[in-house]
Amino acid sequence: MSLDPDDLERRVHRALAELPAIRAPRTLRGRVTAAVSPAVVGHPWFTWSWPVQVAVVLVAAAAVTGVTWGWPMAMALIGGVVPESVQTGAGYVGSAAETSAVLVRLLQLTWMSVVAPIARIVLVLSLLLCAACAMCLAALSRVAPGGASQS
Repeated sequence: MSLDPDDLERRVHRALAELPAIRAPRTLRGRVTAAVSPAVVGHPWFTWSWPVQVAVVLVAAAAVTGVTWGWPMAMALIGGVVPESVQTGAGYVGSAAETSAVLVRLLQLTWMSVVAPIARIVLVLSLLLCAACAMCLAALSRVAPGGASQS
C-alpha cells in the first residue's frame, strides 16, 4: 500500500494533533532564566563597603590630578626623545589641562560668590521648617484620637 506524500502528511499531522500537550517541569523556568541571563562579572560598585568606595574615588582623583599637573613637566623632561606627532598631541593635552584648570577656577568662584550664600539660606530655612513640622506633629499627637493619653 503506497500513500502519496500529501495523504501521508495529513495523517501524520492528524496523529500529532491528537497527542496530549506535554507539560514542562516546574524547575524549567528557573533553569532557563539562569542559563540565558548574563553572568554578573565582578561586584557592582554599590555592593562595595564605603571605605573602599572612598579610597577608589580618592585614588582616581589623585591620578587625574597627578597627570594634569605632571604632564607639562614630563613633556619638558622627555621632549627631545619623543616624536613630533606625540609632541603635538602633548600640546593638545597640555592646552586641555590649562582649560580644565581655568574652568575649575571659574566653578570655584561661581560657587563661592553665588551658590554658597544661597545654599546656606536654604539650609537654615529647611532646618527651621523641619523643626516647625516636628512641633506640629507633637501637638497633633496630643489632641488626635488614639494619640498618647496621660491617664
